[in-house]
Amino acid sequence: METLQFKATILDSAMPLGLTPYALSVQYNLEVKLVSKIVVLATVLAIFVIPFWMVMLG
Repeated sequence: METLQFKATILDSAMPLGLTPYALSVQYNLEVKLVSKIVVLATVLAIFVIPFWMVMLG
């Protein structure tokens, strides 16, 4: 894998979940509160994780 592709793959995997898990939990009525907390937590953690990986990857 080329260096640029590798860096893009790592950064893409560090991205937060987005709203898809929440929308699915609402649609199927499955642990909506838990899923919403997980999505918010993942988004907040991404604020720190993405810059960390950007520094580590150069």
